[in-house]
Amino acid sequence: MKTTILTMAIALALSLSVPAAAKVTAQQKCDSLKLTASAKLAQCRLVALAKHEKKPDETRRDEAFAKCESKFQTVYDKAELKAPEDATAAGEDQCSTYGDAASILTYASALGGGFQRLISIPSADSSRLVPGMQHACWLSDEGGVWCAGEAADGELGDGTFADTFDVPVQPVGLDTGVAAIAAGNEHLCALLDDGSVRCWGDNDEGQIGNGQTDDVGFPVEVLSSEYGIQQIGLGGNFSCAVDKDRRVLCWGNNRYGQCGVGSSSNEVLEPTYVASLDTPVQSVHGGDDHACALTIAGDVACWGRGQSLGDGSGEDSDAPVWVVGLSEGNATQLASGTDFSCATDQDRSLLCWGRNDYGQLGDGTNEDSTVPVAVADLGAGVQMFSGGDRFACAVSESGKLFCWGRGSVGNLGNGSEDDSSTPVQVGGVLEFAGDAGFARITDLEASIGYQTACAVTSTDGRYCWGRLRWGDEAASGEVNYVDVSSPELAQVFYDVDP
Repeated sequence: MKTTILTMAIALALSLSVPAAAKVTAQQKCDSLKLTASAKLAQCRLVALAKHEKKPDETRRDEAFAKCESKFQTVYDKAELKAPEDATAAGEDQCSTYGDAASILTYASALGGGFQRLISIPSADSSRLVPGMQHACWLSDEGGVWCAGEAADGELGDGTFADTFDVPVQPVGLDTGVAAIAAGNEHLCALLDDGSVRCWGDNDEGQIGNGQTDDVGFPVEVLSSEYGIQQIGLGGNFSCAVDKDRRVLCWGNNRYGQCGVGSSSNEVLEPTYVASLDTPVQSVHGGDDHACALTIAGDVACWGRGQSLGDGSGEDSDAPVWVVGLSEGNATQLASGTDFSCATDQDRSLLCWGRNDYGQLGDGTNEDSTVPVAVADLGAGVQMFSGGDRFACAVSESGKLFCWGRGSVGNLGNGSEDDSSTPVQVGGVLEFAGDAGFARITDLEASIGYQTACAVTSTDGRYCWGRLRWGDEAASGEVNYVDVSSPELAQVFYDVDP
């Protein structure tokens, strides 16, 4: 099974890694079309495997595989029709490497090792439990979304604008078919299985992307399936997405140029392509007033508020600029916090840049940095990480969970409310994560709009800490929030998705 998954993952990575300007033969052009189709099938199969891993059911798994085959058969057929005529004229076999794992590996070897990072490193681009400023949402195994918390701006998505702290509700039309969710300050977006995007909540600065500035109490489609969106990343009051061609679109608050459209304005009301970012992008991530993108080649570009861009200038930019030391193909993962961002290098050592008033860069100081600096004590092999509101958290190579930066409401998870400029280990029920016989952490998400963090474990444990404005404990408080300095079960989502 491992060999099969690896082969599928290589095919997926390959489809994202073929240089647009590469000089290849007609046969290789033909092959690459089929490999793209194979990659889509591989991605579908991997999703099916993941969904049925916890509750093994071979019949349901095989049915899911059959749906994958049917869904992408048309992609194969279209690829065959696009086979270049000169391949046949030269007596070459049309698309001969389709389905041939050995040929895939041979062809991939000519591309160098750029795809290795995509198949060997866990993804930190999305989480199933996402906290916002005053709410949180959960993505179930079946692809349904549940939300709880405050709803003054429509952030729960059920159309009522009514708060619910201990009984979650489902955003309209999102009971199934959702592949990923993301949260900004008070707005959210969902990426559907068909590659479309729907958003809801606060829209004062156009962050929903529907061309208006009125709050939206239920999900509305802002990018159709024709865009084939691959990943979404939300900032404080703006949103971004990566399309099927690996180009980035952004919309919403653009006061500092964080939409990257080549100009600064108060709002960009509809999805617009980021200017001058021509290299294919793997993922995009939003902070409060800036965004950063990780390219397929392993470079990092940022745009928006200058202190967070990492190019050494400290100047605002309404178009992408390259992060110092991370523009030579050595970046592997990326995440953004309120006024800072972090990335791992090829050794998966963690580097951060931007504002550092609470020690959120993790380098043992409180000095801002316009270029990446190393996070102290974590070492190489960082598995995943997330940036929050002036704090960050990461899972080390050993599987241990650490946080650093602002800790005033217990959001470092170590039982205290002290700030820390170096990583401290999260305690409580997650203290032994990664140890033999204990669950490992599979998802990690810190809120960019609030001092809240959440983690999901391999046993489907759902835990949050910091300032919680939803859940049973929060509902019992006079001001509807409670500060929790050690991880607590997010019980509100177990009630609907046990």
